[in-house]
Amino acid sequence: ETVDRRSYIFGLLVGLVFGLLILIQLVVTDSKIRTAKGLIAAVGYENYLGEASSSDESNSLQLLAAALRGASTSAIGSIKVLPIGANVLETRFATSLAKTLGCQVSITKSLDQLSAEDLAPSNNGVFLIAVIKDSADSLAVKRSWSVVEKSGNQILGSALITQ
Repeated sequence: ETVDRRSYIFGLLVGLVFGLLILIQLVVTDSKIRTAKGLIAAVGYENYLGEASSSDESNSLQLLAAALRGASTSAIGSIKVLPIGANVLETRFATSLAKTLGCQVSITKSLDQLSAEDLAPSNNGVFLIAVIKDSADSLAVKRSWSVVEKSGNQILGSALITQ
């Protein structure tokens, strides 16, 4: 009986403000890559090749293929697509990219499942880092990039993939 309506409203407003502050902090500290800007921040603008969808044969795949051709200094014999953020990438993505580029495209296992033999460099083989939108962590992208590069492989760049 001693608490009036204004006290309840004040308590609700203070609770709402604190809830919003906690939500903002969670969003700011989230390291998931959700946009191209997040991927560019992780790998640099020079290493960003574009965004594509893995499920359909849209124009985005054609643009990614053009960027892959432009990023390579020599003829591409084979491309190993390293998915980050998901263990499996749709095989339609690889077959469509292979058909467009006219070379062999294979999807590797995730970095945690790769062996030293899988990372052995080949003469005309290159890697494409496929970052799965809303699933990949920026630290995992940087770690994967470092491991693949230090194993002697050439990385053409990274692409943001929507599944």
